[in-house]
Amino acid sequence: MKAKGNLREYRIIGRKLPSPTLKKPPLYEMHIYAPDEVQAKSRFWFFL
Repeated sequence: MKAKGNLREYRIIGRKLPSPTLKKPPLYEMHIYAPDEVQAKSRFWFFL
């Protein structure tokens, strides 16, 4: 990822959608450095 300008730290928490076999999927939390919230969320789902 090329970063121009200032990076900020974002704390992203998410989980996969529930399915019939997995009623309560685990929560995942990451601290991601990105220039904006959209890119931070994108990186979160990329790593999951």
